[in-house]
Order: sequence, then C-alpha cells, then structure tokens
Amino acid sequence: MSILNFLYTLFSGGKLKCQLYFDDTKKEINLPSMAINIDIIKECDVKGELGQINTSRKISVPSHISEKLVQLDQNQFNLANAINALPKNERSESIKKYIQILLEIHKTISNEGGETSLNKQNGDIGNSNIGNNNKNLKKFLDDRHFKSSALPDNLNKNQGYIIWPVALLAKTTYIHKAQAQLIKLLTDCGWKLLVIIGDCGKDAAKRDLPGFMNGIKQILSKQGIPFDIIAKISDYYQQDDTSPAIGNNLIKGITGTKILKSFHNISEGLKWEEFDKLIKKNYDETKKEEIKQRNVLHNIQPLLIWSLVATIVKESHSKAIVIAGEDEKVQWDYITNNHTENNLGVIYIHELKKEGDKTMDQEDIQIGSIQEMRNKLHIGNMAEWLYTHFVELPKFTTKQKPVFCKLSTNLCERYHDNCINCLFREGNNFNSTDFDKNQFVDIVYPMSNPAN
Repeated sequence: MSILNFLYTLFSGGKLKCQLYFDDTKKEINLPSMAINIDIIKECDVKGELGQINTSRKISVPSHISEKLVQLDQNQFNLANAINALPKNERSESIKKYIQILLEIHKTISNEGGETSLNKQNGDIGNSNIGNNNKNLKKFLDDRHFKSSALPDNLNKNQGYIIWPVALLAKTTYIHKAQAQLIKLLTDCGWKLLVIIGDCGKDAAKRDLPGFMNGIKQILSKQGIPFDIIAKISDYYQQDDTSPAIGNNLIKGITGTKILKSFHNISEGLKWEEFDKLIKKNYDETKKEEIKQRNVLHNIQPLLIWSLVATIVKESHSKAIVIAGEDEKVQWDYITNNHTENNLGVIYIHELKKEGDKTMDQEDIQIGSIQEMRNKLHIGNMAEWLYTHFVELPKFTTKQKPVFCKLSTNLCERYHDNCINCLFREGNNFNSTDFDKNQFVDIVYPMSNPAN
C-alpha cells in the first residue's frame, strides 16, 4: 500500500472512496484512481482476483464500449456509497459484489469491447443485470408514477434530443441532481442531451452564469452523462440567419428569426389570464405575490423556452424529449397538444411538495447536512421524493435491493420489486422497523447534495 493510500485509509476509517472512474467525454478510464479502493479491499477478509487489475496508468478506450463502462462505473459508485453506510461487520457480501464490478470493468477494457464482453447480457455481478433491456424504461417510469406526455413506448428506438431547460439560479439544487438521475437513463438508451440555460429575468445579469453552467456540467460529469450542447437561451435568439455568430455551440439552423416565428404562433393563441395561471403553478400565495413583482422578461421566460423548443423539434425532424418538473405539466401540455405535432415528448420528475400540498420552490430546499435531511424527511413528500429519484431510478440499471431495506422478499414479490408502492403508495412500509431510515439518508445525502 502506498503512503498516500495508507494515509487515506487511516483518516477515512477504511471507507471506500466514492468516485467515478470513466470519463465518457475523453473516452478515458482512470485506473490509478482505483488504487485506494483496491488497497482498502485487500485489507478486508474477502478474496478477489484483484492482482490482475493494472492501476499504473490511465487508459483510452474505444467509443463502442462507452455505454457499458458508464453503466459499470455508475454501479461501482452506487455500491461504494452503500458499503460505506454499512457497519464494518456487514460489508463482506457487498464488497464481493464490488470486486466483481471492478473485475468486469477491467475485463471489458482488456477485451477492447470484444464480442464476448459486449454481447453478454447478464454479467456475474450479483443482481446488477448490466445488460438491462432499455425498451422497458417507459413502463418502469409509468409504474413509479412518473407523468409523461407524448412519450414513445420504446425509448430505445428513433432517439433524438433530450432537451433540459434549466433556469439560471444562484447555484445548482437538489432538483437538478434529481433530473440528472432521470436523464442518465435516457442517455443510456442513446438519446443526445441538449442543455438550455434560461438566462433571462430577475437578477440574471448579477448571477454567476459561468459558475452555474460549470455546476450543471459537474452534475452531468459525476453521473457519467455525455452532453452534446450546453448553451444559453439568449444565444439562440441572437443566432443570425445567414452567419451564426455563436458557431459550434448551437444547433445550426435554429435562428432568432425562426424562433420568433414560433413565439408568434404560440403566444397568439394564449390568453394572458391562462398564461398567468401557468407561470404561478401550484405555489403558495407568498410565491405568487413574488411572481407578480418580477420584471416582464423573467415572467415570459417560459414562453421564450417553449418557442425555442418548438423550433428545435420542427427543424431537427426528429423526436425530442423535454425533462421538466411535474408542476410544469400544464405548461408543456399546452405546447405538446398544439405546437409540436407529436414530435415532442415530456417526462416530469415528481413534484416536491411542502406543507399544505403546495409546490416547494427549488431554491427553498435547504438541506445542509445529513442530520438536517433526517429531520426533514417528514415534510411534505420529501422522503418519497428522495427515494424515487436517488434510489429507485438507479435501481433500473443495478437491479439491487437497497442495503438499508430488510423487508421480506415476500413483500418484494407482492409489489413486483416496486419500492415506491411498497414503501409509500400502498404498503406504507417506509415506517417499518425493517427499513433503516438513518442508513437510507447516509446513502442518499451524498448522492443528492448539490454541493458534491
């Protein structure tokens, strides 16, 4: 064990370092960064063929094995978090699964994406089931109560753009981290991500736009999510018909003139009273009053985004999927029903609610520590919301029962492995003594914390 690894092990209490190793943008896997965890594992009373893993250098890998490496890398990251939350005397079985994932990563690289490795639908990685059939993703989301509009039944065919409109805020939030969990499942299916930063309205000029954009990029990078374009909405409106000023960072042909034509078509059929209701959503009276005091540009930002998205759908001649919040469903229904001819689908992450069943503003989600998350589990639908996005969505790939759930396999079978129905919607087993809430928070907090 190197002196650096020894010091890390000493001061971390022997916990695994939770880190993604594969950079899908550079198509490079950082094997030296595995060294610390491998040394920690070797100190445990488990056997694994870890000597075959060469950790002396970074390795470039072929593009055609990226998808599998991204999935394996996410599996090891999730499992490392889970192992760290376990008491030391209960880690052995989970560490064996972790070793198998590291070995599978090495095998995939060693074979250079060979047919034997790539075509293997179910690797020997516990219950991880890496080769999951992505055509079942829509059903998985439907069964977990994700609302959607105009979504194709098979998300593994005719892939186009995932469009992620993100309002410019002072900093990234738990909502962004949750949306990234959903986006990852779609990029794993082959959809290309387009991020649009809404840089209009209140205090936009005063906010740290480069810092916020880097925060969004960091969220995507840590999830192993590749993205094609990340740009400001204002860039598109400024793109000239004859000589695009922004260049390669935008979709060519999506010019200001074309977007303004969509803006005219959409706004022409929308009454102000209806638009006012759309932007005030299900907020409480305090938030609605705040919206009334905003400047016009801020309040019409949804209309500017709708116009841009409608133009992208029309000009790209392919299916697109918007990622939005459930509280925006009425807004996007208006667009999908009237202006995109079934070429635009929308998937909504669950609405996070506070007391009185009112929408929680994403900038008001103040959770600064593990203990604070524990204290706020009872507020609104916080517990179900966290579980849905940070445990249940990753489970589509890993197929692993969470380590903090000791409920019987009979219950799993009764609810068809649908933890949301078991714990919250039907069974109310989240309050069972066989469900360790503290351990649940220990694992979910680092995954959801936007500061990480």
